[in-house]
Amino acid sequence: MLQTLGRASVGLTLTLAGAVSPRAWRARRSTGKTRIACQAYSVHLAQFLTPVVAELQRDADVEVTFLVLQHPQFPLRVTQDLRRFVQDEWGLPPERILCHGEALWTAFDLVLYTDVYAKFPWRAARHAVLMHGAGLTPRMFEPHPLRKSIADFDAVLVNGEYDAREARRVLGQGSGRTRLFVAGFPYLDELEHPAESRATYVTRLGLDPNRPTILFAPHWEALRIVRRTPCYVNEVVAALASLDVNVVLKLHACSLNRAMGGPVDWAAEAASLETTGVLRVDRDLDDVPALRHTDLMITDVSSRSFVFMMLGKPVVLYSPLSGRWDRVSRDRRQLMEQGSVVAADAAEIPALVADAERRGWTNPSGLSVGRECYAYQGRATERVVAILKDVLR
Repeated sequence: MLQTLGRASVGLTLTLAGAVSPRAWRARRSTGKTRIACQAYSVHLAQFLTPVVAELQRDADVEVTFLVLQHPQFPLRVTQDLRRFVQDEWGLPPERILCHGEALWTAFDLVLYTDVYAKFPWRAARHAVLMHGAGLTPRMFEPHPLRKSIADFDAVLVNGEYDAREARRVLGQGSGRTRLFVAGFPYLDELEHPAESRATYVTRLGLDPNRPTILFAPHWEALRIVRRTPCYVNEVVAALASLDVNVVLKLHACSLNRAMGGPVDWAAEAASLETTGVLRVDRDLDDVPALRHTDLMITDVSSRSFVFMMLGKPVVLYSPLSGRWDRVSRDRRQLMEQGSVVAADAAEIPALVADAERRGWTNPSGLSVGRECYAYQGRATERVVAILKDVLR
């Protein structure tokens, strides 16, 4: 708690410094160019904008700037990681990588955000948020003094029709200023033509290429409620140990953040599980290779399950969470169950995996669910860029 308050104080200090900075006051629109900024508070969120930024940068009339947002639940070193990522992966020069406080007075034509935890530059003309995954959560809809809700943005870009229905319920049918778009998820376009082959992925992780590969992908919110180890993670690993399969453990990036992942050191726990020889840990920030090159997913509440369904691959749900859901989370869970099979306990998992193998690792019932969650698959980048240009008119 003290660390969080300390980081929040640093963020407030930087914002106040930017508010009175002569350099910030002198900030002006680049002559003859449309100025678009992207804002994120972690590398795992910034990566979701990479294909959109690459497409924008092909337009000589667009100037892209990145705004580093300091989040009180993330260590301060994350801001340096962000700067390096944007400079190395996006090729942005240092003068166009700014902290939020440095951009308060900059006249951006549009700012694109990756989350409702966002801070608006004062002179930005328009604000758009691209949702980073299907299955919106209650925090996206609820007004809060420390973050935005979807109603605060000029444009909300959801991944699929499922989320659009929920957003329309909150926003109304277009009577307000917020415009809603079904846009897909550009980050997943690479699934169509992955940069890494299955053979390369398997070799990189030291897996047996002759075995099927199971992806165990717990969500950080489920892990946060675990106050000790061993826990349900160990139960799943033990259940899989008897099978002739490769097992890949892929934690959500937020699980590695102690302020969000809870009291267990999940990086150390994953390393310990790896020493058993039952599994390999995929530590790559990028989820696409694991999603593309594994055969079955086991998860609790992760929206990565919807990606597996979209790909027509089987999903097994096994969750330690109680059944006391709010309406939005309950509906999301019910949709997840429509395209998956549910294990009542870990002992059922081997039989469910064996059944999936007999069916050729296919999941016909999940396809319709996945398509409802992710529209414009393979074309989402061009769809999002077209929407942004429409919003700019």
